[in-house]
Amino acid sequence: MSAARINEVHPHVHDHHKVNGTKYKGLRDPWFLFLEKVGIEKKRRSAIGREQFMDHQELFILDNGEPVYVSHPYYIDDDAFSYLTKFCELNGLHFDVDANSWYYPGFTVKLMIWKKGVLFERTN
Repeated sequence: MSAARINEVHPHVHDHHKVNGTKYKGLRDPWFLFLEKVGIEKKRRSAIGREQFMDHQELFILDNGEPVYVSHPYYIDDDAFSYLTKFCELNGLHFDVDANSWYYPGFTVKLMIWKKGVLFERTN
């Protein structure tokens, strides 16, 4: 199976624009759009809410249709790691945190969440 590539980007902005040939759409919150696309029922989406690790968000839609949520928070504490671990285990998701954030390098970290088993080409 080959790795999927990014097809669409949904940043947390309030207009439509195109950068380097990539479609940008931003009229919906990336987190709630991600929850919808991974199949979490609408009644459960509002209960999940907004966490401290949701900052400077983007939603990438791969060319195979799968969503990848990306956030660039300034920190992620132990409680957030516990929450992310439980949330992902319950919903068949995987998450990764690394210091290679493109939003504000050296001050933010990059959090990525996607469905388990989805392969995609990572770029920095």
